[in-house]
Amino acid sequence: MSANQLASVSGVDSYLLYGEETTFADGTAPTNHFGIVKSVNPTSRRNLMKHYGMKGSSSGGKNWIKVTGGRFEGSMTVEFEPQVWTWLQQVLMNDRTGSGTSGDPYSYTEGNTLKTVSISHALDKTTTDRESKYGGCIINSCTIKATQGEPITVSLDIMHGNEDKDASLVSNQNLSTSTPYTFVGGTLEYPDTNALSHTIDSAEITITNNGEFRYGLGAYEAVAGVTKTREYIIKITIDQYDEEFIDDFLGSATAVSAPTTAATMALKFTDGANKYVDFVFTSVYIDEFGVGATANEVLTEDITFTAQSLVVGEQTAA
Repeated sequence: MSANQLASVSGVDSYLLYGEETTFADGTAPTNHFGIVKSVNPTSRRNLMKHYGMKGSSSGGKNWIKVTGGRFEGSMTVEFEPQVWTWLQQVLMNDRTGSGTSGDPYSYTEGNTLKTVSISHALDKTTTDRESKYGGCIINSCTIKATQGEPITVSLDIMHGNEDKDASLVSNQNLSTSTPYTFVGGTLEYPDTNALSHTIDSAEITITNNGEFRYGLGAYEAVAGVTKTREYIIKITIDQYDEEFIDDFLGSATAVSAPTTAATMALKFTDGANKYVDFVFTSVYIDEFGVGATANEVLTEDITFTAQSLVVGEQTAA
């Protein structure tokens, strides 16, 4: 068979689904799309143990004598353009409330009980199909990026506790009919309800859950998962406009003093009259501040915020 006759597949011949597990790695069949998925990059490691020792008459010494399996570890990155934000329930570890309407928008609030998911990556090939199934998945971090002239993108860093392979594919599901969010509908409020007059070049939200797997005797794979401290980081790049942010960073208008806190900060994305998502942070501090200056270019400020808590609102219908 010549090279151009090989039954190769590309990323668009595959699909990725997730589903919330009831218990850790319980084999839940995934039925949900994250959004318009652009890439998935899983990496798994066996942590093989190589056994060395003093040599025998025909083996050992400088070369290993035996190899045995160590504990299984896995991670993956999923990048997509969001259409809806249902998956935030697993990031914030709490069920959303509301109905998604104008009078009763969805509300995503923080929880403390880990919500693991199962993920399937299905390769729909012309010959032998392959489904890689990942269980006990923890969304360890979530980064939401908005850059002028581009769609909103999400990158999820996920830990998976186990992995299986199957030649029978999980049933694919319809993609959402909702349009993806873009930078055009973005606004930044500091504090909440006070829209900034600055020209915003980019904004980025990172939510970190600091997950960890627990292992026990009798199994290669993880038996449980936990999350530890939660962290919110917001980064923006804006055209230099006034002294507001540098004063809050320094803590005064002249010199470094006690940090200044903003009660709230909101980053909102709107798509039409009846669709938005609104990230509202509370107890916000500026941790890093810098002004870039290059000849023949507009001066910009790079600002990094940290926040104590987050509530997200979402409207999907009138």
